[in-house]
Amino acid sequence: MIKCKIMRDKSVKVEASGTAKDLMVETLALIKNIANEINKKSPEAAYEYRRTLIGVLLDPNSPVWKGE
Repeated sequence: MIKCKIMRDKSVKVEASGTAKDLMVETLALIKNIANEINKKSPEAAYEYRRTLIGVLLDPNSPVWKGE
């Protein structure tokens, strides 16, 4: 299970438990729902969200992959 809270100051608190497979399923469900919500308002913005997300995830030097 993933619990995430993003504060006004942009700090993030995350709790994650479960197997890597379970966490992947939850992460992908979250991304899908966010993309769908963006797409309802602006298909162009949804496309940019997708493009940016793919680029960030594929970049081995992305901050996403760096530990704290």
